[in-house]
Amino acid sequence: MAESTMINTNARGIIKDVRGNMVILEVPGTSYEVHLLIDPSSHASELSARKGKRMTGEMNAHGLKIEESHAGGKFIEPLQGAPRIVAGSVIAKDDRRLCVDVSVPMWISLESHQNSGEFEVGQMVNCYVKSGTSIQPRS
Repeated sequence: MAESTMINTNARGIIKDVRGNMVILEVPGTSYEVHLLIDPSSHASELSARKGKRMTGEMNAHGLKIEESHAGGKFIEPLQGAPRIVAGSVIAKDDRRLCVDVSVPMWISLESHQNSGEFEVGQMVNCYVKSGTSIQPRS
């Protein structure tokens, strides 16, 4: 169970395109066009029919050595494409993941040598993420 249950940890964006098992999500108020994998059971054809419409879902990534950031700021790199580096503030956590506001909420799974107890809600963090960041659409 997430430590911070009052916070909405779902990402929100506009569906720009759907290509096979990937959705390109525009993040309102930014220049981001984030390429995210979608579960085949999410019915890509239904998402494709919703191009230009809003989408909400849980964004999930696997972090490589999450570290405290002293520089501050939140970002996703690159601006267009699959996330590779992210930074932001921890807004919620559970046993093996942190939800980090990186311009949108992103749940980041921890490597086996780290645990969520090392981090506090409000702390600034950054990390590289493995390929395959995904989104599980919510209704």
